[in-house]
Amino acid sequence: MLNFAFLLQAPAAPSNADAVRAAMEAFRTRSADVAKEYDAAQEASLPLLREGKLDEAVALLVNAVPEKKRTAAHAFMLGNLLFDLSPATSARMHEEAWRAEPSIPPVAYEWALQQHRAQRHREAEELYAALITGEVFTSPPVHALRADCLLHLGRFADAVQSWKKADAAQHHTEIEEAVCWVYGPTSPYARRSAMLARAAKGEKGALEEAVLLDLAFDRDWWNVDRQDELLQHDLALAKKAFGEPSARWKELDLLVRAKTALESGDPLQDMLRKLKKETGPTFDLAGEAKKVGVWGENARLCESSLVASNLFELITEQKLATEEELGTRFGRELRERGDQGDLDALEVLAAIYATTGDARLAEIDRLGWEKHKDVRFGGSLLAARADTVKLDDPLLKGLLVLPRKDAIVERIALQAAARAKQPLVEPLARIAMAEFQSMASYADANAALRELERELAKK
Repeated sequence: MLNFAFLLQAPAAPSNADAVRAAMEAFRTRSADVAKEYDAAQEASLPLLREGKLDEAVALLVNAVPEKKRTAAHAFMLGNLLFDLSPATSARMHEEAWRAEPSIPPVAYEWALQQHRAQRHREAEELYAALITGEVFTSPPVHALRADCLLHLGRFADAVQSWKKADAAQHHTEIEEAVCWVYGPTSPYARRSAMLARAAKGEKGALEEAVLLDLAFDRDWWNVDRQDELLQHDLALAKKAFGEPSARWKELDLLVRAKTALESGDPLQDMLRKLKKETGPTFDLAGEAKKVGVWGENARLCESSLVASNLFELITEQKLATEEELGTRFGRELRERGDQGDLDALEVLAAIYATTGDARLAEIDRLGWEKHKDVRFGGSLLAARADTVKLDDPLLKGLLVLPRKDAIVERIALQAAARAKQPLVEPLARIAMAEFQSMASYADANAALRELERELAKK
């Protein structure tokens, strides 16, 4: 995962820095040699990952080189290979490498990322600061990541300065990538493996989740594609589990046939085609859905609310019905499912009501928050009265303590603080933290930090 391209770009420095550079270059060479020792294991792990056997794939990689022969370079390479596939194993390997070679900058950097990902911000900040002081490994991502840690540590002015040194406008791609290593999703292979494990225990809904993941295999915040080989594997499992004659199988099969026909597997390409109003692929969704019994007169709601949600998206995109018509037709049954704990049903109904401006959205949001503590419902419920929320509002306080910060919720908290004539520095810092945690683009984090800087200047 680590790009060595920028490691030797620093200007001439004192002899100690030269020695560190030489050691780093030697370590880079050793790491490149060591990487070859894992080639066969990586190749052999792919069939295991396709089968959803994550633990076996990870063990194969870890044991490719016996522990007694494992050097710091081996541990470093394993930590990189397993970074999003098995975070716990990756952290253990990077710690092993760091304890053996703490003075090698890329080793310290990877250990800093692990500390950061584990929310040990003080330890991560100290490692980032040492890298910067060493003047050898002073890449823009190091400054940006340190800025995030400083925000969490309450050192807001230092955070602003560290962010400025990152020069995000010129280096946003590498900064966004580094932030994704900390806050981005785990590997889709790991998530799929967990889904298949649940399915093996009889949880049929996990098979539908796996199939939908195969259709949109999100490797990070930007790169999504369709994995046809995995899709066929998981469809076969679903067909066997549901039974070919069953309505549930037919509904899932319909959804997959429609999505593979109407969507390219590249969301960006599909979006651009729609923006350009280009003619896309065709599929007789109405006709095929009627055959399955989920469209037309006396149509039923799909057994899986998750499948229904995705099918409704296609139905509205193909202009077969509006959200209001879908709500009229299926709203009562979706609400009944939601009352029984079906989160997917609540999500479908909330999306319909939000689009149509239905006042019943508040009921759904309240149910979703109270029963599931889902930030999407709580945030929507709060946003509906954003102009009057007070700092002691129970819902606001409940949302603010969630481990993952939400920028919209934090903005509402800022507005509440302003109305109460309370200090705004900390609320602004929390907005910046929230923007780091979902940094698909650096622009929002940059704007938040600039806003924080202006507020700090007033003191």
